[in-house]
Amino acid sequence: MPEADIFDGIKIQNYRTQNEINRSIILPAPANRLKAVKKAWTGQHARLMRLFRANPGQWISLTEILATGVAQYNARILELRSGGENIENKTAWVGRQRHSWFCWTEK
Repeated sequence: MPEADIFDGIKIQNYRTQNEINRSIILPAPANRLKAVKKAWTGQHARLMRLFRANPGQWISLTEILATGVAQYNARILELRSGGENIENKTAWVGRQRHSWFCWTEK
């Protein structure tokens, strides 16, 4: 049986093993989580690819990418690359700021 401690007036359990912790946490099935995540990614991937396909072979600034409302743009670009898209990037320091650009080319 786990021992109890008082922390900031709240009684908490001290679990002795990782198995006890795992049994106390109920998560949805992995397939259900994946479906939910993919639905969220579809719109962001589509927005990024529309922007890239409208400007093939041209360098697109990070400011333009962020204007599309894509959250965690680096993760979305990595996922597109993993899906076979050819996306290059470059950075340059302008004063004390780093500027980034991305370029999509057809295979």
